[in-house]
Amino acid sequence: MEITLNIYSIVLFFVGSIAGLISTLLFFRSGRAIRSFSFLMLGITIWCLAYAFELASSSLSLMLFWINIEYIGIALMPGFWLLFCIQFTGYDSLLTKNRIFLIFLLPAITLLLVWTNDFHQLHYAATTIVEVQGLSLLKLETGIWYIIHTIIFYSYLLTGIGFLLKKYANTNHLIRKQISMILLGASVPWIANATYLLGYRPLQYIDATPYAFAITGIFISAGLVWYKLFEVLPVAREKIIEQTKDGIIILNNDFQILDLNAAAIQIIHKVFDGTVIGELATDIFRDEDEVLNLLNYSEQSSSEWSIHAKNKQKHFEISINPFLNNLGAQSGYFMVFKD
Repeated sequence: MEITLNIYSIVLFFVGSIAGLISTLLFFRSGRAIRSFSFLMLGITIWCLAYAFELASSSLSLMLFWINIEYIGIALMPGFWLLFCIQFTGYDSLLTKNRIFLIFLLPAITLLLVWTNDFHQLHYAATTIVEVQGLSLLKLETGIWYIIHTIIFYSYLLTGIGFLLKKYANTNHLIRKQISMILLGASVPWIANATYLLGYRPLQYIDATPYAFAITGIFISAGLVWYKLFEVLPVAREKIIEQTKDGIIILNNDFQILDLNAAAIQIIHKVFDGTVIGELATDIFRDEDEVLNLLNYSEQSSSEWSIHAKNKQKHFEISINPFLNNLGAQSGYFMVFKD
């Protein structure tokens, strides 16, 4: 095979390996949204690795072969991005079998037209090799379907962003941080792709979009570590936390409050004024011995607590339990206040 590695292809092999690792790790986690994101990362992996081989190739036939492989990944990405956004924001009911079929139909048509481009030149009108600074690069002249595909690609992107922004406007600050991380991470490669389409390219012909996914990987990793991006999805929070009449508080391992429902806010405001997200539960309940004992002694899992509010004595049964992530490690605690 006529393959010669260069700095551009080596970097892409590295980027593709990172994307592949993320895809593999997420695939084995539960949840449809996470699984869709895993397939999105698989598409990125295929695109990066195949493009790395294209940049390392020196013959036209070999470059076109790798373009055909690249488009398997490119075809996967917009559909699974849209599925992920819909599932992550809790609009799963919109995803009927017919709609999922239609979501992937247009990318599948693109893939078919790329694979058969020699017969009609609808996607690429012409393909030639140019020499730039000692590198053999592929020069592509776009056809009519390439333009249609680009419109479809960005329509999927903007639709997914629309779902995320709608959820952002109607959720708590923790979920907003998750959504902000997704939008920030996703914006980098999409902007890189837009600059490529507008003609701003390294060495005139290199597509910077796959490289930009390295930055996306950093943001995704940061989301996993800092904001526990896929541990509590927005829809899960609403179904589990908000729809119960009991007060529920989610704590990290240091007893810092990560989330709570409306019932818990009403309870806490009987003993504490101000914003509670980010505060330590041990500080908020510092004058409440029953609650402090429950927090300080792990062997004690439940207790009774009484407070005096509005000339009435309120009694609560409190329980605290650890919860585990998908790897079996403890991620924090949840407290339940039963009136």
